[in-house]
Amino acid sequence: MTRETVKSRQQVYFSESDIDYDDLTEICSQKTLQEDYSLADSVSNNVVIYDANHLKSFIVNELKERILKTELHQVLENGPGVFVVRNLYEGEVIDQSNTIFFNPAVFHAAGANTTNDFHRIGNLFQISSPFGKPIESIDYIKIINHIYPSLLEHLNKKNLSEKLIDNVLICATDGYAFPTNLDHDNNSDSKLQGMSMYELTKQSLLDSLSLEKFSLKLSELQHMRLAS
Repeated sequence: MTRETVKSRQQVYFSESDIDYDDLTEICSQKTLQEDYSLADSVSNNVVIYDANHLKSFIVNELKERILKTELHQVLENGPGVFVVRNLYEGEVIDQSNTIFFNPAVFHAAGANTTNDFHRIGNLFQISSPFGKPIESIDYIKIINHIYPSLLEHLNKKNLSEKLIDNVLICATDGYAFPTNLDHDNNSDSKLQGMSMYELTKQSLLDSLSLEKFSLKLSELQHMRLAS
């Protein structure tokens, strides 16, 4: 029997009679153990917690990076489905530097904020396609203009590896070159697609462009991509 045949016989549609609340209760009552996640800093309320300062060394080595990604994948797919990375953004207020990642299949809700002395802050960023395009509109221009000087300084002083800076750019810029106006957007050598914000930012950093010159190029790129 081929793999394709097995897939075609898997159940796709479900009805209310297929729901087993006892199974759901058993799954939800499982405890998350730190010993199952060797790279974790701690476990709190069944949430796996990592420290970004500890994870840095795993980003610059391809083999170690694969080990890290494998563990994070296990957390999301077979574990509690949620993990937190503390100290992800250095230099910001510590309470706002923690980032939570969770499998969209996790049962979750914001709940009511009933505390009088605590202001809860959170930004939900849901990745909805393999292209990394979110369901929300993100002001990438504001983000990259804000962090560009720091990235340039780190790159020139070699405080951060090019790999780490590249990871920041992947998160903080739009890596998709479309939609664009191909009649005017001739930034690509192939002439089949224009330059993405990610590519422009990376090249600007390598050329050590000032923030003013970079912002001008970014504005030109955005204007060029508009239909006319």
